[in-house]
Amino acid sequence: MLSGRWFPETKARLERLIAQHAGPGRLAVFDFDNTILCRDVGDTTLAYLATEGWLDPEWLAALSPPFGLLDAEIRLDDGALVYYEALQQATAHVPDEHTAPASGYVWAVQVLAGLTLDTLLHATRQGLHLAEQGGPAAPYPLPFVYPEMADLLGMLRRHEVDLRIVSATNVWSARWMVQQFLNPVLQRLHGPGAVVAPHEVLGMGLLLQDQESGGLYRDAHLVHLDPAYAHLDPEALARYRLTPHLDHPLPTFTGKVAALLQHVGPEPPLLAAGDSLNDLAVLRHATHRLWIARLDDPALQVAAAPLADDAWLLQPVLTGPAPGFLDRRDAIPERQRTGTVASALRPWLRRGRLLDF
Repeated sequence: MLSGRWFPETKARLERLIAQHAGPGRLAVFDFDNTILCRDVGDTTLAYLATEGWLDPEWLAALSPPFGLLDAEIRLDDGALVYYEALQQATAHVPDEHTAPASGYVWAVQVLAGLTLDTLLHATRQGLHLAEQGGPAAPYPLPFVYPEMADLLGMLRRHEVDLRIVSATNVWSARWMVQQFLNPVLQRLHGPGAVVAPHEVLGMGLLLQDQESGGLYRDAHLVHLDPAYAHLDPEALARYRLTPHLDHPLPTFTGKVAALLQHVGPEPPLLAAGDSLNDLAVLRHATHRLWIARLDDPALQVAAAPLADDAWLLQPVLTGPAPGFLDRRDAIPERQRTGTVASALRPWLRRGRLLDF
């Protein structure tokens, strides 16, 4: 039985799905930020790098020409984080555009060129530390693992389902969060066999240059060839510097399916879970779809609801004040039930979904 504050209908359907269909040879695929995690470790890492001035200014400027968005001109002078968030909306004015955020996700990994991997993970650690403290120095709130999602991952693992995390965050920060925060919860709830292995985390990347030999490497190769690298040993990571060259396939939108085809195989997943239109392609690739419905983001729910079918399992969450899973509408703090949250629920209710929420 799944534990936590699942929406009862979704909990029952997931438990039935696991009981009837889970087993060896089946695959479950999960987005990471705002799906397994509440909030976004990639954003937290980028914020620290940008505010501390660790990004190469010449390279950053070369990647960031001005562009128009609605009636405004977006410039890097407005701030790297302002530019990043605007770039995610740069093509959203085009009708039926579902891939607009991918431009921002790619930019967020490209700007990392020149850093060594140990420096990148130091920024992830420090970014989380600042987010935990809060205040103006932390533009994004602290990410944390949804305990309900950890329990679901562990339950699938206990039924011998193959797991993959496919993220549009840089793979090293995602893998570090899995190692430091997700795996301890999985081990506590379901034993050591439930943990997610390093090679089961797929994410955005750049080609890596070995500073000793000068050779170029892909994360997908090193994670299998070098156990110290795979387990994020600082000395092993310090050996590799991020180059400007993108490491394909990039797991954004259809690239998530491409990553599965390359690293796992052609069999459609039994279950895919995601929270944004960037996950739409991999959700459609799967037999069953779990949608983490962020009620803080009405525009996203308005865009997603017409695309959903009966195979979508809906799980409402909040990511701002009082974050977490929601099993019923009464669990939403009273001050948040109108306005934004009501607007986010409306497109689902119109389609006969979440009526019992």
